[in-house]
Amino acid sequence: MLGVRVYAVLLITGFLCVYGDSQFDFDEIKYGIYGVSINSEPLLRREVEADWRTTIEVRSYKQSPGLERPLDLQNGLSPTKHVRLSNKNNVEFLCSVPPIDLRKNVTDLLEFLRILSLHLKTVGWWTYELCYGRYARQYHVEGKCSIFYRHYYGKVVEPFMLLGRYASDLDWENAAEVASKFQSSKQTLYHSQIYENGTICDLNNQFRRTEVRFYCDNDFQGAYLYSVDEPVSCQYIFNVHTSTLCQLKMFTPMESKPSPVGIECRPLLDDEQYKAFQGSSRHGKYDDKVRV
Repeated sequence: MLGVRVYAVLLITGFLCVYGDSQFDFDEIKYGIYGVSINSEPLLRREVEADWRTTIEVRSYKQSPGLERPLDLQNGLSPTKHVRLSNKNNVEFLCSVPPIDLRKNVTDLLEFLRILSLHLKTVGWWTYELCYGRYARQYHVEGKCSIFYRHYYGKVVEPFMLLGRYASDLDWENAAEVASKFQSSKQTLYHSQIYENGTICDLNNQFRRTEVRFYCDNDFQGAYLYSVDEPVSCQYIFNVHTSTLCQLKMFTPMESKPSPVGIECRPLLDDEQYKAFQGSSRHGKYDDKVRV
């Protein structure tokens, strides 16, 4: 093994220096979201520099013996980002940041809810029901209330009251702008769906309406109807917790620690160092010239 230590702060500082148009994210240090590992198999500096582009997003790389094409594009993914960093001994490393899956979006992550059983929540007298992308409604049930393949267990003693039919999803086309509004109001970020044109409310003669809010929850695999609020008569808020939204960093609660992003670094050696490394590795020892 090569005796190397690379500090996460150094790595993050490197990102700040290399990406000229990026913004420094203090949460990255606060929550330590990078997990750095050192691959003991070095890269030959001249071969890397021969194909190095003027931007960090390297879109092609010439295969060389023993090199696993770390700079390749992958279908459906953004290009792998690479930065060159030095440790305190001035040894250079090429570090690769995993690509981001550009195909992921909020509605895709919630699509699995369509095939699940209906989501139920009993609050006092009423049982609330959400059928994702279709409707929200309430009713009263006597006995144990549960559902299995759309068969109800318990006697419904009140007529079904429609709280709204699906109308729209929150548009995340400009995600940064949407997220900034949540930050300014110090709210936890959530995805929202609107369900409209429910049963007429006898208190105000208006259609019942429901907003369904989806929150990241890493403590539960899947999704469940966490709570139901009625801040205004016949206007409802269904709060749904789901683990799938946690795949998008922006939905992770501030008090939660995101899973670290794996970043691999490999030493960059000149010809003399590389030759010495190959010789020492064949003999089961490392020469001082290649110690980093």
